[in-house]
Amino acid sequence: MRPLWTAAFVALAAVQPLAVAAPSLIGKGYLGPPDWRGNELAAQGLVSAGLRPGDNLLVLSRGQYVYLLTGALPKARYFNAMHLLCRFPTPDDDPLGTAFATRPKFVVMSDDGLALGCAEGRQLLRIRDILAKDYIHLATVTGAWDHFALYRAR
Repeated sequence: MRPLWTAAFVALAAVQPLAVAAPSLIGKGYLGPPDWRGNELAAQGLVSAGLRPGDNLLVLSRGQYVYLLTGALPKARYFNAMHLLCRFPTPDDDPLGTAFATRPKFVVMSDDGLALGCAEGRQLLRIRDILAKDYIHLATVTGAWDHFALYRAR
């Protein structure tokens, strides 16, 4: 009887992580994996607009794969959405201002209707103001479930 219990325990131990992670691995929309198709379209749109590997790019929320797909890198000290949109402890008082002070040549902003739960409304308003003042909206691309607005510095 002991081998049967051991086999059952091993089977349960093997299946449990899959059962727990299934929603985030195969889920749809924002509950699932990042919108790969949206990231690809955003990268293609930026490259078509003149982005070159090594250019200063800032991805403000979802869409971090765009860095990898384009070879463009953030020059900003802060580029993680939690640092830019949320109240997150950083050595600088204004990570968003610090990021924009590097004058990114291109900016990607995902659909802010699906913002992080910790995102502060005032940060989203600041982003909209900065983008309206200092950037030209190039396009908005739509992937499987997310939208990405692409901007170039004026």
